[in-house]
Amino acid sequence: MKRILFLAALLLAFCASAFSQNIPNGSRWYTGGEVFVPTDKGDYIEFMGGSLHEGGYGFILKKTESPDEFILGQIDESDDFDYAIVGRRGDRVRFVYDTKNAWRFLEVYQNNLVSEILFRDEVDELYYKVIMHMEVKLNGEYVSEKGESYVFDYGKCKLGSFVPQMSSFSFGEENDMPVNVLRINGEFFMYFLTLEGMKLYVADFDEQNDSYSKGKFLANLKWIDKGEGRWPWTSTMLISRGMVTQYSKKDLRLMRNEILARKGWVFQSKDLKDYFGSKSWYHPGEDNSKIELSLSESIVVDLIKSEEAVPDENRYVLKD
Repeated sequence: MKRILFLAALLLAFCASAFSQNIPNGSRWYTGGEVFVPTDKGDYIEFMGGSLHEGGYGFILKKTESPDEFILGQIDESDDFDYAIVGRRGDRVRFVYDTKNAWRFLEVYQNNLVSEILFRDEVDELYYKVIMHMEVKLNGEYVSEKGESYVFDYGKCKLGSFVPQMSSFSFGEENDMPVNVLRINGEFFMYFLTLEGMKLYVADFDEQNDSYSKGKFLANLKWIDKGEGRWPWTSTMLISRGMVTQYSKKDLRLMRNEILARKGWVFQSKDLKDYFGSKSWYHPGEDNSKIELSLSESIVVDLIKSEEAVPDENRYVLKD
């Protein structure tokens, strides 16, 4: 009996060490728009945090026999409501360490799909993480109907004759949250991303209500596809669910399948055949079973599928 108790104590000590190594107290975990800090409470790990706009909410991860597997729960488990900030009560959560990219993150699973991820990061500034996600979706070159060039490159842009030289820009804010407004040299521009490219307007600012509205139409811009598709960032970075929530379901379907198209996937649906068949960079292969996705691509496909499954009445799509 003493031997059994000793082995059990060793096992508990090992598990405690693994938990503290993977999810240490005081570390910071980001969803892309929110940040949470964990505290080990024994049988569970409590995550508390918030967004740029508000804080003071959280969730718990109940420990299991595996140091890398958890069950998602709420701070107040007596509440009948099953929503748990980053998923639903009872969702499976898995800790992942990607040695190739040195990524540490938590995967939240719903219906066997990754529905959300939390990144571990040492950087304290959540605001700049949100900005980076907004910038990467803008990046690239566009052309107007007048043939003028528009370029976006991580915080710098050129907007045809309106901003003829590459200039730094920042995003407008409403209630301390960045929105789809560019602030450049004292001027304000509102943009709306489309499947084809972007629509650009003057942005009118209402100081009393701290909000922007769409003003004069400026340009309809076409994305210049340089052989990597409309959403190249879906294959180059690990993203959060929040990066795709404001796209239409039509765009989400194309976005998800674009990841496969870059690999040479052979499509059966006529609309996908026609859409990707019109792209010079698309070269269908012969055997889909030989196509392999990277870890980040697989997660992004899951995240997009999860967003596509959300009922329309529960989604907010940014529309022109």
